[in-house]
Amino acid sequence: MAETTENLQYPRFRWFALFAMVIVTASTSSILIAPAPLIPTIFAAQNWDPGVTTAVTMLTFQICVCIFAFLGGFLIDKLGPVKIWIISLAIIILGCILVPLIGGTIHGLLVCRILHGMGTGPIMAQIIAFSAQRFPYEERTLVAAFQGFSVSTGIAIGLVFSPLMLRAAGGNWQTALMYDALIPIIAMIFAFIVFFGPQPPAREEKPNLNKTGGKSSDLTKALLGSTFWMLLIMMFLDSWCQQAWLNIASPFYASPVPMGLGLDPLDAGSKLAFGSYAMMAGTLLTPFITTKIFKGNFKALITAGLLISAAGMLYVRHLSADSGTWLVLVPIIVIFFSSFVNPNVVGFIARNYPDTITGRLGGFINAAGPGGAAIGVAIGSWLLSKYESFMPNMTVLTVLFVVAAMAIWFVKPPKGFEEHLNSIAEQEKENQEKIAN
Repeated sequence: MAETTENLQYPRFRWFALFAMVIVTASTSSILIAPAPLIPTIFAAQNWDPGVTTAVTMLTFQICVCIFAFLGGFLIDKLGPVKIWIISLAIIILGCILVPLIGGTIHGLLVCRILHGMGTGPIMAQIIAFSAQRFPYEERTLVAAFQGFSVSTGIAIGLVFSPLMLRAAGGNWQTALMYDALIPIIAMIFAFIVFFGPQPPAREEKPNLNKTGGKSSDLTKALLGSTFWMLLIMMFLDSWCQQAWLNIASPFYASPVPMGLGLDPLDAGSKLAFGSYAMMAGTLLTPFITTKIFKGNFKALITAGLLISAAGMLYVRHLSADSGTWLVLVPIIVIFFSSFVNPNVVGFIARNYPDTITGRLGGFINAAGPGGAAIGVAIGSWLLSKYESFMPNMTVLTVLFVVAAMAIWFVKPPKGFEEHLNSIAEQEKENQEKIAN
């Protein structure tokens, strides 16, 4: 069965393909976070510096995701998203298999995490091409929203699955990280089903809403304006804060007192997983909260959310192993309220720039996320090595949340795209009249 849109037939199989995309993306983010709950075990077993261990396991990954998300864009256009899934997952699985063989040294583990990031980058970059090839125009925003949901799902899985594998491996962290390959192996099965399943129609032309000039001039105009760069800064800061928190929260919860809270790695992962569930909920609820509660005032929503996240981060220094419910509530507060940023920034770009350049603008935005995450992990690792405490990094993240809460007010509608915005307004008016009739 297929559904016809604008003279193109989109197979209903596309919804299974979307489900497969969720599985594939989630498998990569589970690998992203997999070493985090094990960091105390790793540096204790190998007698490595905690900051160096964090940098090798987490910073290396983020840097490689940033690089290969950019480079993977060229291959995505040539090979298509599904072939990229298969190739990338194979690289990730190889990285997991190599951990017991070479991961016992700093350089060996570095190679494994480079492979993990090399495979994850292109998968993170494929969402625009995937949605454009397999879904009609009006469904693509929904499809793109599921990528953020997928990342959160994978992180939640990884925070619990990795400590479970450590327990199954009898405390051998190298074997545990090898067992983590089970998740991308499952994703590979789904990727092959999509590869051999019904194919999408020939790529449709996007509606030509751009009457302000050529594609190159529009892109130049957007990049020369301050609006896009403020949006990029927002994504940079948000990724820095969220990924730095996700990467240090697990070792903070699981490290022995006085450095951390002294929780069992599995217990720590189970509690922190609620933060990932909160990210899923926040990402999916953001459109409703923005339109229904804040009446479209996304700046006020982001400011309120980030200030609440900053308050949650401040409370971290009061946590102990006996804090009970607060050990779950704090991750929820930090992550849920900061998850309002990403959907609103992406939505702002989609609404205010011609569709002929939103793909490339989205590429810049996607690179800013891993870039901010990499810098956040790098600074966090350095602070951990210097002070042998997680608190300095918590202070930095609190300040950054406040800075981002204020920075959003510098985002203004971009100049030079008035005809595009008027065209959008006319279409919305026509749609409302159709609904009324």
